[in-house]
Parts: sequence; C-alpha cells; structure tokens
Amino acid sequence: MIDYVATKLVKEADLPLGFAAYMGSHLATFGLGHLPEHLAWLGIIPLLFAALGVGSALWASASKVSLAQEERLGQGVLFLLLYLFVPLLSGFLINLLFPFRAIGIERLLLLATPAFYILVALGLSSLKGRRTFLYLAGLILIALCSLSLFNLYTIPRYAGDDYRPLIARLEALAQPEDVILVVHPWQVGYFHSYYRAPLPFLYLTPKEETDVTQERWVERPDLMGRGLEGLLSQHPRLWFPTHQALGRILENKVEEYLSREYYPFLAEWYSQSTKLTAYASQAPLTASDRSLEFGGLMLLQTYGVSAQPVEAAWGVIRVDLLWQRIADFQERYRVTLRLTDKTGYVWASHDSEPLAGLYPFSALPLGATLRDSPGLLVPAGTPPGTYQLRLSIYSDPESAPLEVTSLEEPLGVEAILGEVKVVLPACQPPIEALPIQHPRQADFEGGMRLLGYSLSEGPYLSGEEMEVTLFWQALTKMEECKVSLRLEDESGKTWAQEEKAPLHGTFPTSRWPVDSLTRDPHRLLLPASLPPGHYRLLLGLYRSEDGKPLAIGRWPFWRAQELALTTIEVEGRAHSTEPP
Repeated sequence: MIDYVATKLVKEADLPLGFAAYMGSHLATFGLGHLPEHLAWLGIIPLLFAALGVGSALWASASKVSLAQEERLGQGVLFLLLYLFVPLLSGFLINLLFPFRAIGIERLLLLATPAFYILVALGLSSLKGRRTFLYLAGLILIALCSLSLFNLYTIPRYAGDDYRPLIARLEALAQPEDVILVVHPWQVGYFHSYYRAPLPFLYLTPKEETDVTQERWVERPDLMGRGLEGLLSQHPRLWFPTHQALGRILENKVEEYLSREYYPFLAEWYSQSTKLTAYASQAPLTASDRSLEFGGLMLLQTYGVSAQPVEAAWGVIRVDLLWQRIADFQERYRVTLRLTDKTGYVWASHDSEPLAGLYPFSALPLGATLRDSPGLLVPAGTPPGTYQLRLSIYSDPESAPLEVTSLEEPLGVEAILGEVKVVLPACQPPIEALPIQHPRQADFEGGMRLLGYSLSEGPYLSGEEMEVTLFWQALTKMEECKVSLRLEDESGKTWAQEEKAPLHGTFPTSRWPVDSLTRDPHRLLLPASLPPGHYRLLLGLYRSEDGKPLAIGRWPFWRAQELALTTIEVEGRAHSTEPP
C-alpha cells in the first residue's frame, strides 16, 4: 500500500494545500458536508458558531469566582481544541509532504468531528440568555443541515459512489469460502469497513513492481489466466465488483476471460460506475448430444447440465451450450434459462446474450460455432425437489420466442434441457437473501413466522389470477399446516379464497428444518363477477389435521386468526357490445 500511494503521488502530481485552504475545507465539510461549489461559502456558518463557543467558554472561565470552575472550563476548552486540531494539523503536515487530493478525502479525519460539534453546541448554549437569537441560530442551522441532506439524497454522484448496497448484496449471497476479486486498493478498505458477515477471501490483482499503479495482468494475459484459474480452483464462486470508470481495461479483460472459461451467473449495476458480476467454478456436467434447432436460425449442437445436486441459496446450475449459426439475420437474440417445478412455476431465471452479453449471435459468422456457459443461481427459499431446466431464445420481450425443433419434431417455444435436483442448504442463508417485496413480520402459533410477501404487478383484473408469494421462517419443528388467502370487500364479504398446503404439499411444513427459509407461491383467482373496487387481502394459517386456526401473536398481547396483508384495487374488464 505504501508503494502504491508513493507512486500515485508522483503520477497525480497534486500541489499541497495552504494552511487556510486545508483547514477551511475540512472544517466546512465537518459542518455541512460537500455542498455545491456556489454554496460552499455557507460552510463558514457552523465554524462561526464553533468560534463563538470557544469565545463564550473562555469568557465564562475568566468571569467565574471559583478558581476550580475556571480551571475546569479552561481545561475543557483546551481538550476540545486539542481533540480537533491535533488530527487536522497532522493531516496538514502530511499534505505538505505527500500532497494528495481526492473527493471526500476529509472523511479520513472524521475522528476529530465530535470536538467540532461540541464547540458548535457551546456556541448555541451561549445564546440561551437571548432567546430570540437562540431560536434564530437554531433555525439557521436546521435549514443548513436540511440543505446538506437534500444535496446528499438528490445529487446522483453520492448514490453512485455508495458501495454499501453492493456490499449488502454480497453479504446476502456470498459464502466465506468464496473469493472477491478487486482491482483497486480502496475497494479492500470498503470491504473491511462495511462487510459485517464473515468476509470471503479478498484478492487484489497484482501490480507491476516498478509502477504499482499499473496492472500486471493487462500486458500478461497468460499470467491473468493462471491467476484466475488458481482462484477458481480453490474457491467455488468468484465475485467481481468493478469500477466502470478510469478506462476499465483490466476489468473488461477479466470479465471476458471469466465469461468464456467459467459460468457467469450474476450481473448487476448499482450506478453508472459500479457493477457486480459473479462466476462459478468448473463442475461435472451431464452431457447430451441431442441437437435442437431454434427458428431455423441457430442450432444447439450439444449441451450439458449440472450433474450433481444443487444447494438452494448457494448452488449454481452450470450449463454448457455449443451454438452454430445456420442462417443470416440481423436481430439480437437473447438466451433465457428457467428453472420450473411441476406446476410450471418459475423459481429462477437467467436472461442474457451469449458470453454474459459480450458476444451476440448476430456477430457470429455463418456456419461458425460458439460455446456459451451461463450459470443459474438457485435462490434462497427454493424447496428441495426435482426441477426442469428450460431454454428459449427471443429477440423482443413483446414477441414470442423462436420455435424449437429436434429432428424436425416441433417442441414448442421452450426446450427442456434436463432435470436438476435441488437440496436444502447446509448453512441457512440470511433473511436478506430472500426477494421480499413487502417485509411484514408476524408469528403464528406452532412456530411459523411470516417474513413478508410479494405480489404480481397490477393492474388486477376480474377473471384473472393474482400471484401472491409468501416468505416463511420455521422457528421450531412444526405440524403440517395449510394456508388460507382470502379477498374481502369493505363490508366483509368474501369474494375469493384459496386454502392449500404451502408449496402445494410437495414439501410439507412438518419436514421444514428449524430456522429454514421458504418461498411459498400461490395463485388467487379473481372471479369474473368481481366488481371494480378496493379489497383486503387476508392471510390465515390452519392445522391440516383438524382445521384449527393458528393464532397470530402471543397471549396476552394480541391474538387474531387472520392477518391483513394489504389492500388491492381491482379494475373491471372493458366490455364490448358491438356484434362481431
């Protein structure tokens, strides 16, 4: 790190700040944060209150009759000034010897801010005898702090530079045996500062010995390949948070290599400059030489699917696809993988162009082949069982996928690549790993806890189904239960109701391990006779053996048999009276 900083200083060639500029920028930032340039002068106002606090304390110290009180006040002010200015003066001297300027660098001296805020408070307290001035000063500070918060939440740069959402996502999805690959040393600091769970292995890409700001892998692709191969031979999954500014030369090379040689299963953008990708290591596959033709445009010559059982929450389904272009076309087609159960419910999906979007089908020469290896993460809450892995190709989300044929036999618009066995995770994932749209916690008798729910997107129309997904946690060993979803109007009349065992009975609640998380999908049919209006969606839980309702809450605080989840608006269907 010392070599990196020393080389960075030479390359950046920043000039040291003068005493007034250095102290002014830090104290103004302590008071109001980073204001826009035309409002930066407002940062002097909290500084004036701090100066007033010092002056009032010294005046009070000098006017005290008791020598002991005078000594205590003087020592207190001296301590606050030392607490504030020793770090600032140390930082100023370092700035003279090693000048380095960056946006937000003042945060390195936040340890000095408590003294600054106490001095501001002293300044306000000195006005307590003049209530008008005290109220006016308080209103001024509240207005300035509100302006600072407004800038924090509205200037896109602040949200774009915030690494905490990405780290929170990794905390929910990554395991300690995984590896996190980073390019910049400051990323290492972010992970050590904000990562609360057991941290996976952090690997900083190697730098040149003669210039530690230069990446060794950029000019040595063989070295990069061996390094990445070594990491994924020791760790099951690799997470790659990338900074999409500053050229991103190495980032692009690493992404391309990993997308060709391993199994990309995640690509998420958090801002214009922050992206997270993830890759799974090699694993045995069950190969098939059955060829599949898609719309007379692309031929899937061979394919392979994960042969071993896959853990929910942590496991990645590996898929190998060998494509051949057999016709000329200009459209850009995407490949969709879907993991479905026997009812057709989609538990996981992966959608992208080949090689994680790096190589579209339209760029492939006629007759040429392309190997694509997408991965599919099995999400938390997926129950154990056997699932089908389905594949389709489409060009436009509004258009139908390409027709699939095998040996000239039509198969529809989806090809079933094989079956995948999903097993319970050996280590339970955090609740944050569940895709809960509306958090809502409620405890039922018998040890069942509702964590929240998700709803299909509206508008909700009479005669159609509404998807409701419930998220459960088993607090203890449970009996078999069934779930009731009921739709009632304002008068209490029931218009729709469904009573079924969770997961359609395929994984009874009596088999749920303690602390396990379960995603429970339901479909509630809205009757065709349902009038437009607002309706309450109610949830109940019943014991399967005798139909006894399981109460919500614990006596004597609150007990109920149903929980009101939400209120939905149902729209009427448009009716036509014109003859056909």
